[in-house]
Amino acid sequence: MGAHCCASHSDININNKKLIRLIKKNQSLELEKFSTLDSFSENRMHTETDKNNENFLLQIFDIEEETLFFYSLNLKLKSLEGMSQIFYENTLILCGSNTYNENSKNSNSFSSSFMYSLDIFSKPLKLKFQVNSCFSHYYPLLSILRNEFVLVISGKGSVKCEYYSLTNKRWKDLPDLPESRYGGSIICDNTLNVAYIFGGVNEKNNKNSLSIFKLNINKCIKWDTIIIMDNCDLLAKKFSGVIKKDNENILILGGKNNENNETDDVININIKKRVIKVENSGKKLDNKIRFKNLRIGLENNKGKYYIFNDERSDVVIRIDDKYINEINIGQNNNKF
Repeated sequence: MGAHCCASHSDININNKKLIRLIKKNQSLELEKFSTLDSFSENRMHTETDKNNENFLLQIFDIEEETLFFYSLNLKLKSLEGMSQIFYENTLILCGSNTYNENSKNSNSFSSSFMYSLDIFSKPLKLKFQVNSCFSHYYPLLSILRNEFVLVISGKGSVKCEYYSLTNKRWKDLPDLPESRYGGSIICDNTLNVAYIFGGVNEKNNKNSLSIFKLNINKCIKWDTIIIMDNCDLLAKKFSGVIKKDNENILILGGKNNENNETDDVININIKKRVIKVENSGKKLDNKIRFKNLRIGLENNKGKYYIFNDERSDVVIRIDDKYINEINIGQNNNKF
């Protein structure tokens, strides 16, 4: 597979697992590789054109078919700066503040965060405005808990946490983080009703954190700190990807270390036994597919893990037990 398509809604299987993200149209994408991108004018928002709006691309990667679809959209959204994204049940959710005020850390005085949703099968494709959050979050951590709550955690210069109910359309506060974790990674365990945060920058000392935060909502809602002594330095990353491998094991993918160097590590954490090890020991990746700023698009499918490359819009990274490779959508049209 590894093909690209400029397709209509009917070409995308609603039941297949997908990676979804919204990017600027000019973000590292060589448009001439993809012939003419379909503008899907019949699916655009029925709003007046705003010259200040950026043109966006909605990318949909069908994991089952290993095929990437592009939609060219004009949305009344001025910028993606400060906004994080998460995809849930055919809906892309965006949340964050477009501005960051260095003098307003952890303050409630500056703006709340916007939340938008985009159902990729709606006709027309329309970005819906949801209720603003209570606090400001500049690139917050986002995760879905119990298939109902969008956790919105911290962000640059903030320890504020809250969640949004997809059912009730309401926000509710969560306890503050014990310390800031900008650029950390979050994952939820819906079986145990807990969330874990790995890595991220403690902005008091400007170092990547070695400990793990655990949000337990079974009894009293609070953040616990988990410290694993052996190999804890492997957790000191920011902008890593995170995937739940099974009920005990979590994979941490790439990111940047305290020297701000990109890494190609795949770290396995057995959260039950509290054991950390390097999964891809002895195998280094080619520089062109090192992991960096993995905020969007992580999906586990039958032992294979798919990730959007943050710097290349025509590349999807695939990981399995034996190989770490890339699917170059723009150039490689063959199975591998």
